[in-house]
Amino acid sequence: MPEPIRVAVVGTGFGARIQVPGFRASGRFEVVALVGRDRAKTRAAATRLGVEHACSSVEEALRVPGLEAISIATPPAAHAGAAVTTARAGMHVLCEKPMARTVAEAELMAAAVSAAGVVGLIDHQLRFDPARATLARLIAGGELGVPRVATVIAHMPHFIDPWRRPPAWWFDADAGGGWLGACGSHALDALRVWLGPFAAVAAQVDAFARLPEAVAAPADDTYSIAFRMRSGAQGIVQQSAATWGPRFEALRVAGSEATAWIDGDGVLWRAGPRTEPEPVAIPNDLRLPAVALPPGAGPFAIRELPAFVRQVDRFAALVRGTHDTADPAPATFADGLACQRVMDAVRMSAKSGAWVPVA
Repeated sequence: MPEPIRVAVVGTGFGARIQVPGFRASGRFEVVALVGRDRAKTRAAATRLGVEHACSSVEEALRVPGLEAISIATPPAAHAGAAVTTARAGMHVLCEKPMARTVAEAELMAAAVSAAGVVGLIDHQLRFDPARATLARLIAGGELGVPRVATVIAHMPHFIDPWRRPPAWWFDADAGGGWLGACGSHALDALRVWLGPFAAVAAQVDAFARLPEAVAAPADDTYSIAFRMRSGAQGIVQQSAATWGPRFEALRVAGSEATAWIDGDGVLWRAGPRTEPEPVAIPNDLRLPAVALPPGAGPFAIRELPAFVRQVDRFAALVRGTHDTADPAPATFADGLACQRVMDAVRMSAKSGAWVPVA
């Protein structure tokens, strides 16, 4: 077994809740530092988590002996600076989604990782969700025929009746907050994996929730996107974190030969001409490891943590140069930049009221 990769986690929210236990559950990493802006709070979290170093900046973490990688789980406004600093120091980097606030920031990050020759991944851990990964395999294998229509819908009361109050930056567009980046980036990344590049989008983006405090630029909590892919497939993405009632989700891809969908229990189904819907078995290689959920991990941890563990297994293999071609592939900085181009086009369309091509 190779020596564990010494990693610093930047962020005392999601970083402490999911990433620290996720890196440890992988067995391929040693979390040696936790980074946060408030040194006292960071030291308390590091002590609770059993992390040796509590740092107040990326620069301080980079001085930890033997460090090889940094995982960035800060608000998006800090992603570009932290990623560029990490890459220029010769460290591998995993960055939380959304990659950045703008295409310009994402381009700087991608250029820095490329110039340094280090591994750069974006935390789109839902690529490793078993049902989604199996759906991707069905589509790639032609089992649905030619994909024609895709639908992704998710409604929940997260911004109006949350399990706990979200941090203030979630409501602040200048800080990179908003549901398009927080949740929509996962949907847009999945659609790129399943259907190829986006061609154009038409969108509405709104902020309906009552904000906990006044902010100069309220972040979105609801959006609807119509899209067309370069392949000719079309579809819609509609998500809201400000709707009353139980969580409602629909995820469906219809092709020329069959349709597949994931139900509310995470079961993948398929139906073709003159056939009854039947569940699709998850291949053994796409099943996720059993991971104990730590206290306070949050309501989405059952989906987030096991998928994060599988993702950082791939991160470790890339860092050690032993990565194979097994799917699903992790999201690279190039993937993050491509997703950022779609999100920027969505925001442009919402302002102009017109279809906007995706570069």
